[in-house]
Amino acid sequence: MDRKKKEIFITVILGVILLIAISMNLKRLKSTKKTTETPLSIEKPATEVSSKSIKANADVIALQKQRANLVWGRDPFFFTQAKKVYTGQKLFLKGISLGKDGKGYVFVNDQILTVGDVVGGYKVMEIKKDRVLLKKGSDTFYLGLPEE
Repeated sequence: MDRKKKEIFITVILGVILLIAISMNLKRLKSTKKTTETPLSIEKPATEVSSKSIKANADVIALQKQRANLVWGRDPFFFTQAKKVYTGQKLFLKGISLGKDGKGYVFVNDQILTVGDVVGGYKVMEIKKDRVLLKKGSDTFYLGLPEE
């Protein structure tokens, strides 16, 4: 088969598949229209309670109040600035040096440190080009370079 015959063959097959898909969707639409075209009856007044509804008694109301008072923790959509007061040793970041190999050094409180070293009880976790990540227990923060 040459190239033009292959293209025509593939086009015909894709056309047949498209026609089959359209006909199946039309059949599905016709069957859903038949079930949804029932006339609306307004026999029940709006104030009447259906048999499927649950009447509110004291137990149901108490359960709803209990569910409403669940504590979910911090709201992820509400941002609050953490106001931690650092009372330990003052830390001054004086410089950062990053090598081509990715190993970095920082100059904090007249000490040259790298990842894993400890200064003022804080362990150096990560060194970036403009800040250092320090961690002590669950307390972590970035120490940035002073602005000039």
